[in-house]
Amino acid sequence: MSSKICLHIDAQKLRKLHIDGPALAVVMVEKSERLFPLRKLSRIHFTGTPEQGIEALVFCAQNHIPTTFFDGHGKIKALLYLPEESGTVLAHWLEMRYTDPAIAVIYDQWLENLRLHWQVDDAESERCKSQQDELVKSIKLLNLHEQWCAGKSWLDGIMRAQLMQCIDKFGLPAHTNEHRELLDDIGRLMQKMLKHEYNHWFMGRRPRILSGAHLANFYQEFSEIVQCRTEVALSALQSAIAKIV
Repeated sequence: MSSKICLHIDAQKLRKLHIDGPALAVVMVEKSERLFPLRKLSRIHFTGTPEQGIEALVFCAQNHIPTTFFDGHGKIKALLYLPEESGTVLAHWLEMRYTDPAIAVIYDQWLENLRLHWQVDDAESERCKSQQDELVKSIKLLNLHEQWCAGKSWLDGIMRAQLMQCIDKFGLPAHTNEHRELLDDIGRLMQKMLKHEYNHWFMGRRPRILSGAHLANFYQEFSEIVQCRTEVALSALQSAIAKIV
């Protein structure tokens, strides 16, 4: 389990946000000031857009603590993080994917290896699909289907924000097609990996009210795994392509 925390803040309830020495100071409406040591923060999430405290968030980004801004449904509005200064070699090679058959084959093999290595087949087995159908029936009987879908949306947004930063480290800016394709392909596999864990967590709590903070706390347990697997996977792709160019 990660020793760091993901701080989730509702912008509408934020009163003050600033840096206080080695910590981020947060004051919420009708709450006392809380200090979060920077060394303990992995990332910051906002529901909505804060009207102040941007200087503090920029300082956090410069110290490798990214901030993601979400709408009320878990959709990413914007990200604030320190861009990597690495080259764009992988981006250049992936641009050639549709004109160079050898690179296309390597990419497809790499994606298939990820699917097998991450045991996505297990999540797609007939037994798992049957369990999923039973789960959906149970959730509907409990009148929790709306909350369950909202949680899935938040989980997807939080995960994609982290994946976007991982891919950026390999020199693929977020506005490029190569970045978006990697994000979709890796994200699809990660979703299937986390599906069982999310369902188990949801049914254990059966929440009537679900917020981004709940999902941020849930996801933090898996964030280091997502980070490590994604970086290892992209390094493997880069190495595989480098052997033929």
